[in-house]
Amino acid sequence: MKNKGFFVFLLFLFLIAAGGAGLGYYYNGKRGETSKPPTPEKVKVAYLYFLEDEQRETMPKNETTTDEEGNVTTEKKYIFLKFSCTNDLTGEFNEEEWKFVPAEEKDSTCSLYFVNSSYKVDFTVVSGTASENNPKTINREETGEFVITPNEGYEFKEAVCSNGKESTWNAKTNTLTISAITEDLICKVNFTVKTLSAKFTVVNGTGNTTETAEYGESVNAIVEAKDGYEKPKIECSNKQTAVFEDNKITIEKLTNNTECKITFTSVPVAKYKFTLELPEHIKSDTVSQEIAAGADVSFILERPEQYSYKLNCGDAIPKDDEIDSFKRKYTFLSISKDITCKVTETFEGE
Repeated sequence: MKNKGFFVFLLFLFLIAAGGAGLGYYYNGKRGETSKPPTPEKVKVAYLYFLEDEQRETMPKNETTTDEEGNVTTEKKYIFLKFSCTNDLTGEFNEEEWKFVPAEEKDSTCSLYFVNSSYKVDFTVVSGTASENNPKTINREETGEFVITPNEGYEFKEAVCSNGKESTWNAKTNTLTISAITEDLICKVNFTVKTLSAKFTVVNGTGNTTETAEYGESVNAIVEAKDGYEKPKIECSNKQTAVFEDNKITIEKLTNNTECKITFTSVPVAKYKFTLELPEHIKSDTVSQEIAAGADVSFILERPEQYSYKLNCGDAIPKDDEIDSFKRKYTFLSISKDITCKVTETFEGE
């Protein structure tokens, strides 16, 4: 029994030793294996895309088409504008391959900015019409010229475009010009009724003036001829027509700026003859003269002390004024015909 117990004890020690040897071998084997290095994370460049400053999920791309003969055509709808990268990353954009090529490999976020290659310009026109032949789109940064014709009797007042875009107007060609277009535009063009002027210049009369009126309205001025003038000749520029009546000149429908020259012509003055027939002893300062129609004529008759006389002018009766005992003044007012006066004398002495 003692020997059996001793045997069991030895078996127990053997198992413990064997177990320890096995564990030692296992751990020694583990330590003998070759260790692998950790896998490094890959460098990553992230991209953000913007079209006209609005972020897009994907990069804007120009469309290409291939015809039956294999010819490739690209519709250039977009233009690469600029890039901005974090972590001081630089690079360039490859237009042909339409991709951004970084200068080096490092973590970064790059924002790529694109713009449209052309823009639309739409018009709202008040009292006018935009030409159907105006360009539908304008290439970026280029100048657009648009013909807009005002209605008859109207002229350009103003053009207001979106985002305060400025424009210039050429009245000779009815053209609105917008420079360096970089966005879609909406412009409102206003025309207003023309205010026109009529300048009146009077020759041989009075009434020089300048009057204004809106297109299509009448305009007039008061003009008067000087004495001895009448029947005005009227000449107006720019195909305007004026009429004269009762000292008033009138343009019934003013359709353009104009200058009118009103020239009164001289009136032929009728002249009448005054004749005085005298006897031997009666004297006068006037014997015969021509008198303009409407003028007055006067003459003085002087008699000697021993004579008297009679004056016979037919149906013309002169005004009679005594100067002294031997002289009298006779006056015909506003002559309107020939007058002949005959003086007869009478001797009253011894």
